Amino acid sequence: PFTQFLVFRNPIRLQFTFGRQGWEDLYFRPQLRYWEAYREEWRTAASSCPPGQVFERWNYVHNIYTVDLCHLSQFAMFELYSPVSTTSQSPELVEPNSFEDPGFVIGFSITLA
Repeated sequence: PFTQFLVFRNPIRLQFTFGRQGWEDLYFRPQLRYWEAYREEWRTAASSCPPGQVFERWNYVHNIYTVDLCHLSQFAMFELYSPVSTTSQSPELVEPNSFEDPGFVIGFSITLA
């Protein structure tokens, strides 16, 4: 299929601030992905950049997700399983439904890298 997208000279950094109540699940964290039309699959937004420019961080203390983008596309926020390291035994996990109502508001800021 024919696809076309805009590639940036330098990465654009997105910062999503979820606040105290914004992302409550300790075992899942947000991950921005883009739709790769040629292979028809979702890929991590950070992988839109060349290897030397990949940046993706989740701040557990302040609930801030930061990721760099290197081209425009169709984007969506996913949940990524990422358990917090503890010395005690973790409770049994219950997998959430694959579809959640995206009816919540996310604040974000864009910073040129």
